[in-house]
Amino acid sequence: MKKHLVYTDWTFGEKMPEPFNVPVPMENRTKWISRYNNGPGHRSTLHSPSLRALMAYARLQLSAERGGDGGNSDLAAVGKLQDGRTIAELPVFFGRDTAAYNRGTGYLEAVRGFNESTWKSFQYLMWSNTSSGAVLFLALMPVFAEDEEFARYLEIFKAQMDTNWRDREESLRAAFVLSDNMYRRIVHPESAGKATIPLADVKRGLLPVLDLDIPPDNVVSVTGKLSTLGHNPPSYLWTPPPFQFRKQYHLGSRVLSEEEQDRVPEMPEWYLPPREVDLVCTHAMGSDQVPGMRNFMLRGPSGTGKTMAARMIAAALHLPYVCFTCSATTEVGDLIGQFVPADALQGGSARTMDSFGRMNAPAAYFQLTGEYDAAKTRGDVVRKWMELSVARNGMAVPEITYVESPILQAFRNGWLVEIQEPSSISQPGVLVGLNGLLDGGSAITLPDGQRIQRHPDCIVILTTNTDYAGTREINESVLSRMNLIVDFPEPDADTMTQRTMRVTGCADEEMVRRMVTVVRDIQAYCRSQSILDGSCGMRELIAWAASAMVTGDPYRSALYTVIASATEEPEGQAELITACLERQFTVSV
Repeated sequence: MKKHLVYTDWTFGEKMPEPFNVPVPMENRTKWISRYNNGPGHRSTLHSPSLRALMAYARLQLSAERGGDGGNSDLAAVGKLQDGRTIAELPVFFGRDTAAYNRGTGYLEAVRGFNESTWKSFQYLMWSNTSSGAVLFLALMPVFAEDEEFARYLEIFKAQMDTNWRDREESLRAAFVLSDNMYRRIVHPESAGKATIPLADVKRGLLPVLDLDIPPDNVVSVTGKLSTLGHNPPSYLWTPPPFQFRKQYHLGSRVLSEEEQDRVPEMPEWYLPPREVDLVCTHAMGSDQVPGMRNFMLRGPSGTGKTMAARMIAAALHLPYVCFTCSATTEVGDLIGQFVPADALQGGSARTMDSFGRMNAPAAYFQLTGEYDAAKTRGDVVRKWMELSVARNGMAVPEITYVESPILQAFRNGWLVEIQEPSSISQPGVLVGLNGLLDGGSAITLPDGQRIQRHPDCIVILTTNTDYAGTREINESVLSRMNLIVDFPEPDADTMTQRTMRVTGCADEEMVRRMVTVVRDIQAYCRSQSILDGSCGMRELIAWAASAMVTGDPYRSALYTVIASATEEPEGQAELITACLERQFTVSV
C-alpha cells in the first residue's frame, strides 16, 4: 500500500467540520464501511479534507436541483473540460482554489487563492491549515460519483444535509461509508479493482500549476459557476512592483586570497537575477532577529535557473563557489572526501577515477592487486591498501591519499557550495551524513584524525529538480535544517522569451515567442498524455533558438532539440510535431 499526498498522515489530524466533530464508537466504525474495505481490521475513518469536499459537492448539487443559477460565489463549482479533465473551484477566505484531474494520466493540477480583485493566484502546496487538499477531492467527485455505492450514499448524505442533519446517526453513517469509499479507491487498488482512481505521485506536496487560461467554450458541462477560467491578468489591474537587485552584499569582511578570488563567479551581463536570489542573499546577511541563516534549498522544475541562481548568490555575497553533483551511487563518504590513489591525482591513472572525480573502486583495486572485481567498494580498496602497507615485505605499494570533497572545502574555508540533485541519491540516509555539519557551529572528525569546524561564512545551497524521473524525497531531518526552501516556478512566456534572446543573442523576438508557445504546448501535451521519458524546458528552448540561428530553419532545428528531448519514442515525436510544432512552424521547402 502506498499513500498518495492527499492522504498523508497530517491530513488525518485536520479539524472536522460540524456536525462530524464528535466521537464515534468503534463498533459503528467497524459497521459503517465501504464494500471495498476488505483488509484486516474492517473499520473506517473520517478524513477532514475529503469530507469538506463532499459537503461542498452535496451543497452544490442541492442548489442545482432547486433550479439555482450557479451565480452564488459562496458555492463551489464542478465541471468537465473538452479534453476529459474534471475541474473544480472551491471558495476559500482569500479567493478561490481551482484544481483539475486527468483520469488518463492520474495527474492533479491546482492553483491556490485566485482573487478577482488582484488577479493573482499561487502555486498549490499541500500544507496544514492553508491547502489541505479539499479542492483536489472536489475535482475527483464526478469520478467518485460514478460508483454505485458512492452515488447511493451521496443521496442519503444530501438528504440529511437538506434537513440540517436531523438524523445524526444516519448522517454519520453516510459520511463514514463515503469517506471509506474514497480512501479505499485511492489507497487500496488491490481491493477496489476496476473502481480504483489512479493518482500520479508528486514531490513533497507541490502540485503542477493549473493553467487558468482555458476558454469558456472548452467547458463541456458545469454545475455552479467557474469564475477563474479564461483569465490573463490585465497590466492595468496588477503590475508587479519594480525589482532592483543589489549586486554586492559582501558577507563578512575577510580578504580573499588570489585563489579564492578566482572562485568567485562573474555573472554574464545578460543574466537578470530573479527575486529568489535577492531573497536568499538578504537572509544570508542576517539580522538581529534571525542571525546565521546559512542553509538553503532551491527547488523546482529543470531549466528554471536554480544553478545560475546559486552562482549569482555566491557572486553577490562575494564568496568562492564550488559545486558537488550527487548521483544514484553517491555514498556518505563522498560528501566529505575520499581516499584516492596518489598517481590518479597526478594524471597517471585516470581510469581509477569516475566521471564525478571519485575513486573507481574496481579499477583501483586492480591497480593494487592485479585482480579485477566489479563488486569491490572504496572501503575494500582502503582496507586492501592498509593490509599491503602493513605486510609489504619490500614490495612497492601504490600511495593512497585523502582528498577533501568540495563540500568539506567550503565548510573549512567559508565558501558557498552548491549540492546538486541530492534527490537522485539511491541509498536512503546518505544525505543525513551531512546533518552534523548543517547544524550551526558544528564540527566533523576526518578519517585522518583532523577535526574541521564549520566556518561561519559557509553557505550551503541544495538545488533539486521536481520533474526528473528517478528522483526521491529528501529526508525530513535534512529539510528541517534548511533555513529557507525556495520554490522556483516555471517562468512565464515573457520571461522565457527575454531569457532566450539574452542568452543566444537572437534578435527575432516574434520567432522566439512562437518557439516559447511550442515549448509550453509540448509540456502540456506530455503531461496530458503521460509522455514522461524526456524533458522540454528552458534548456531545450535555448538550444532550439541557438540551432535555428545556425540553420536558419526553426522547424528542422526543432526536430533535433525540443522534439528529440521531449521523448525518444518515434510515435510520441510524431504526435508532438503534429499537435505542437506545426501549429507555429511549417516544413521548409
